[in-house]
Amino acid sequence: MVTESQIREALRPVIDPEIGLSVVDLGMIRQVRIDEAGRVE
Repeated sequence: MVTESQIREALRPVIDPEIGLSVVDLGMIRQVRIDEAGRVE
């Protein structure tokens, strides 16, 4: 099963177009939830 850390690393390359920084580094990803079936919110 995927971990929260893996999700955050997968999102790290996503760049905010106005600021030019990673959405993860900007703190835009506040919570990652993974249910028993492995679905991510």
